[in-house]
Amino acid sequence: YLIHEGLNSAQADQVSELVVMFRHIITIPYMPDPQGAYFIYNHMNLIIQESKGKPEEMLLVFCDMLASVAVIRNIPGSHQAYAEYIYQEAKQVYVLLAERTGLTGLANRIRDELFFFEKPEEFLKIRNGLRDKQMLGRDKKGKPLDYENARSDWEIVEKDVIMHKLGQLLNLEVFELQMRLKGIYSIWKKTQDHPDKYSSYEKIGDTFGVRLI
Repeated sequence: YLIHEGLNSAQADQVSELVVMFRHIITIPYMPDPQGAYFIYNHMNLIIQESKGKPEEMLLVFCDMLASVAVIRNIPGSHQAYAEYIYQEAKQVYVLLAERTGLTGLANRIRDELFFFEKPEEFLKIRNGLRDKQMLGRDKKGKPLDYENARSDWEIVEKDVIMHKLGQLLNLEVFELQMRLKGIYSIWKKTQDHPDKYSSYEKIGDTFGVRLI
């Protein structure tokens, strides 16, 4: 089928290998033991080992988990045990694994989905409030940006503009630019950790972040 779709034999073999590895990794059972930390790190190491160091394989696994946590809030009550299973696996294993492999943005996205599942009213209050109070900027038509559009605009469009300008500097030939829109869970967590300083999400001033290395 892959060859019929235009791939050569070598490319088809490579895709088939990735799919076989992917199916094997996502069937690794999530069975936390009372010791907690030992199991979690052992599980992460097993995922890394089974991916054979292939970045594309790890991204497939993360995308599968992100897709799973995005729908658990819609799982009917009769299947809440399954939703809780995915929630705990994502929280205890995949968030930490994403951070461990340098995928901080992906870890934040998974955290946001888990936060939406756990505290939907708090999540929507912050997400909608950021838009309604015009804290994320405006689009070309002057309408307030919602969270997802603001993240794409900041982390992709604005990043390309700044990258181009930095690339024109004579003394800055090699650099890394990281730009992020603070996750909704991270915003909420900051208000919980420092309630005296941040009594609400409106008080937080580092919603947009830039790091130049």
